[in-house]
Amino acid sequence: MGAALQERRNYNSEYLYTQEAKRVNRLPSEMAHLRYNWEREGLARNWFDLPNTGFMINTQLNFLSQDLQEAGQDIGKREKVNKSWLEKTETDLRSFILEYLAGRLVFPIYYTIENVNGSFRIINTLHGQGKKLEDTISKKERNGAVWDTFVNHVEPFLLKARDGSIAVVDSPSGPSGFFDEAGNPIDYPDSQTYILQKRGSEIVGFAIKTDFTFSEHKELLARLRRYAGQSEPQIDKLEDYITNLALFDSANMPLKIEDILNVMQDVRLKSTGGSLCAFENKLWREVYVDIRRGDDLWRYDSLTDEYIDDFKDYFLGSTKTYQDVKEALAATILRISRFVRGKLKQNSALSFGIRDYGLERYSLYGAVLKDLQNIAGCAGGGSKRSLFDSLVPRFGEISKLSSDSEEKSCVLCGEKNEELGPCGVCLPCEGK
Repeated sequence: MGAALQERRNYNSEYLYTQEAKRVNRLPSEMAHLRYNWEREGLARNWFDLPNTGFMINTQLNFLSQDLQEAGQDIGKREKVNKSWLEKTETDLRSFILEYLAGRLVFPIYYTIENVNGSFRIINTLHGQGKKLEDTISKKERNGAVWDTFVNHVEPFLLKARDGSIAVVDSPSGPSGFFDEAGNPIDYPDSQTYILQKRGSEIVGFAIKTDFTFSEHKELLARLRRYAGQSEPQIDKLEDYITNLALFDSANMPLKIEDILNVMQDVRLKSTGGSLCAFENKLWREVYVDIRRGDDLWRYDSLTDEYIDDFKDYFLGSTKTYQDVKEALAATILRISRFVRGKLKQNSALSFGIRDYGLERYSLYGAVLKDLQNIAGCAGGGSKRSLFDSLVPRFGEISKLSSDSEEKSCVLCGEKNEELGPCGVCLPCEGK
């Protein structure tokens, strides 16, 4: 997997910085069309804000603005900021395609082990010009439990362990510790299980999205830690699911990543009495297939690659204003969304058909934006989903229940209860 990823990075580097690609960039013409024909496309005047969708474009641009302000007029620093932001934005776009638009369950993870100022560290080479792992995880996430687990436990273990050793961290649904642009608290609606394996000077692995219940998470952690020779997990609060990681030293128990998946599948199978689904109606078979694809998953298809390359090419061209970059990114997201969502709707077993929801109607960008808002739950009234930084970019949501009396599930025991505390914990669990 690492060789394929390095090949992609070499291609990106060559394409980005030598400008040897000979093709027509259609992004500027799409931007001009949207700028002057937004009403005819069924959009609002502020179409470039992508309101009520899962991509917080203003936050994304603010990262760039703040870093450029800190760089001042130093040309070298500004170029580094631009390249770093562009790489992060590409990663976020590809995550947006995989999880949000296409609804995939597997997200590749790739790190390298490098010497940094005399000591070996795990480096995230896909996140802003090769940052240390500790600099790519927010200390706000899950009250610092994610940062602490990966920096103080996963990283030291994998740096010292033999090849083939595996670390597994389980992160269930529930409060994330993040807030959206309006200051509303964000919940993770789905679970992710992180599986990382040491392979020479590389750390490769995957984040697996599931809809595991809390009891399934407990059973998974209990089994994995038992197999690894660790103590039974002690879980009293949400963060404990994350801190009770499982560490497999290949010297004692050689495993493959698929072996961890086998345990996950068996937990689901036994807890449900025979379900073959990893998430909603998606089968475990899909997870195994995507695992074999490895980091090729980041390249969803050639057309979305072209749209992303158009954005990179445009951004690295002549000097752009804040508004130029914002419109370019918004137009890129709309172009990608129109293609991916339209293709999925055409291929769906529940296809709407040409007359009901075909290419002619869906080609309007207003319909594309409305579809994105439906995914986010804004049109449906359920929730608003947005992309946030985690080990891999992850979606969170703001719950908007139709009634104050509607039952919600406790984030610890999973039991439904009309009265939950501010952290989503029921009174019995709160009293433990």
